[in-house]
Amino acid sequence: MNPSHESLDDNASLPPDELPDNGPECWIVTDRDGMIVAASNEGARLVNVSRRALVGRHLLSFIGGHRVELRRDLHYVTRDAVLNRTTVVRPRNKASRAVALEVQETELPFRGTLLEWRFEPLTAA
Repeated sequence: MNPSHESLDDNASLPPDELPDNGPECWIVTDRDGMIVAASNEGARLVNVSRRALVGRHLLSFIGGHRVELRRDLHYVTRDAVLNRTTVVRPRNKASRAVALEVQETELPFRGTLLEWRFEPLTAA
């Protein structure tokens, strides 16, 4: 995965739940504790919840395993220290999916430091 912050940076003056979705990228932005502040259409589709309804929910509630370790590791993520992991996402009312996860620090004006989560669904070989 190769994260690009263009979609966030170019629209930083918009409220986070109104950020435009720029294509097929699957991302969710949270605060340091994992509370969702924004998501792409693909990110919302991954967890089977609308973009608007995701704001204010805890992203870790959609993670199927390793929640304790993941929550601990979030506090070590910086722009230079990216978290890469394989995990399981549990969408609402759908079967769980294995994903490659990348978490990196990002910033939005008036919001401070946030975490950008990038997801790439894994397919069975």
